[in-house]
Amino acid sequence: MVDNQAAALQALARAMKSIRKRRGLSQVQLARLLDCTQNTISRYEQATHTPSVIRLRKLLDLATEQADIEAIVGQLRNAGAIFSPEFSIASHPVECNV
Repeated sequence: MVDNQAAALQALARAMKSIRKRRGLSQVQLARLLDCTQNTISRYEQATHTPSVIRLRKLLDLATEQADIEAIVGQLRNAGAIFSPEFSIASHPVECNV
């Protein structure tokens, strides 16, 4: 179980960095969007800390690539924030507002 959680956290870290880079954001800019500090973003991207459910939901709104969305949804499931097995990638509309 621990290995699965560690792998999920690593996938989330890669997704966060991928989303940030695709959006052309610095860690400071992403921190402003997620209401945290640049140090917090750095810790998330290094997979040493796990974002809160609120920050994961905000990050999900920025995601455009399926692999990134799946990593975030997986972490939300691990956090118990998604209870319905019907929640899927298809139920999350992707839009690009930034």
